[in-house]
Amino acid sequence: MSVYGRVAFAALGVLLATGRSTAEEPAAVVAAMEERLVALIEQVEPSVVSIVRGRTGPDRLTAGRLNAFGIAPGRPGAAWNDILQFPHPADPGFVPDQFGAGVVVADAEGRPFILTNQHVVQGGPAATDAAAADASTRLYVRFHDGRGYYAAIHASDPRSDLAVLRIDFESLGVPPAGGPADFPRSLPLSPSKGYRKGQFALVFGNPYGVGRDGSPSVGWGMIGNVLRRPAPVGTPLDRDSRRDETIHHYGTLLQIDSRADLGFSGGATVDREGKLIGVTTALAAIEGYESTTGFAIPIDDGVRRILDALLKGHEAEYGFLGVQPADVTAAQRRLFSPALAQARGAVRAESVKKGSPADRGGLQVGDLILAIDGEAVHTTAELMRHIGLAGPNVNVQLDVLRPTSDRRTTQRRSMTVRLDKWPVVNDRDLVATVPRHEPWRGIRVDHATARERFVAPQLEPYPQGVVVLSAGEAIGGEDPLKPGDFITAVNDRAISSPAEFHAAVGDAAPVTLRLADGRRIQVP
Repeated sequence: MSVYGRVAFAALGVLLATGRSTAEEPAAVVAAMEERLVALIEQVEPSVVSIVRGRTGPDRLTAGRLNAFGIAPGRPGAAWNDILQFPHPADPGFVPDQFGAGVVVADAEGRPFILTNQHVVQGGPAATDAAAADASTRLYVRFHDGRGYYAAIHASDPRSDLAVLRIDFESLGVPPAGGPADFPRSLPLSPSKGYRKGQFALVFGNPYGVGRDGSPSVGWGMIGNVLRRPAPVGTPLDRDSRRDETIHHYGTLLQIDSRADLGFSGGATVDREGKLIGVTTALAAIEGYESTTGFAIPIDDGVRRILDALLKGHEAEYGFLGVQPADVTAAQRRLFSPALAQARGAVRAESVKKGSPADRGGLQVGDLILAIDGEAVHTTAELMRHIGLAGPNVNVQLDVLRPTSDRRTTQRRSMTVRLDKWPVVNDRDLVATVPRHEPWRGIRVDHATARERFVAPQLEPYPQGVVVLSAGEAIGGEDPLKPGDFITAVNDRAISSPAEFHAAVGDAAPVTLRLADGRRIQVP
């Protein structure tokens, strides 16, 4: 939409909102619209920050350009030459190399954090690193009023491309005047459970790193479409493709009728009330789409569950069904039922992994999945999105059409399935500073399907129990417990989740662990 078209629509909105007559001077209507926009921007921009990321050390100078970070003046051991060559991010002459934006949000207890895209801060220091100040890659956050601080990753999730940062004011020795009491106001989240085409939106970001003073840039438009997805990253059989694939490749994104150049990633997309409806992402600029197109990760129910986990410092988790799905053509649907021929689509269970949630719930090969929790499913992408965003340990209701044994008729069935955890492919860039369960005797466990590298090819056999992620001290004598082992029982009590494992071990001593390979390990 052109600028003039936007002004016309916005002016119409002002007329409807104020009840002014169309006979009034058009300039007055435009002026009222302008005042409303200016007030909204002034309300939101204090909650948007600029973020720069870069490496420290002599290798920062590449191709004649200053890298993003330098040795801070006054830092022990810093040579004057280094200070001259590699300016601190607060220096007036600082030129960033990698940049983005973030938005201040609050957790359930009202503590402020900075929400951004994972790709903006990838490789930055985790908040648990004792030597975060000396990390090889640093993150620097600047507020709208010019104050700047180094930040660390509280939690990050490559699959949602979301990350949460925190600033440890106490360790930085920041006086109260620049501490948490003066942290910018957190943006309220929109209560909407769904967004519609035509809703107005403002987008805030740090295009091309120009916001060195912390002042965000802003654009405006409307939601052009919903449930969009970026360009495919490869094939499902390619491990590198699966590693780079996000939940958004199954269709979650808001398409915004506003330009989102490089540097808008991580910024705020807000509605006409100044409430956060999404996290802006510069996918168009990065992946070669038409540059006038912007995208945002919506803060809807599914993404809000992920955000809540990240604000707690936890690993974000996704649901897993255990089927190989396939789209169904119109001709195939007609064979099932003439009424289905005109439907938008359905998903067929090509294979069902024995012992998986789908198998335990009663799903069979050849079943057509029509809906999940009452919401129609037309494609494999929609199925993957629904299951993934539901999360593990959650019951979902599947509406299924099953052919009879003679394949002349079909039966409509409803079944309840309790989901497992989607196997993480890329845990290299995953950051979780607060475990859901504290390690027991140095043993840290997760759902049996938690990591792809530990499960058998094609999930055959399907893993049971819990998987060991780390074992701490050697436990088990000559054949000790190690990462990748599967614990199926504690003191002969079968377990199927981390919560069940921790409930079973409790304060008991000694404890006998039964492993999937038949070993029994006693822990004193």
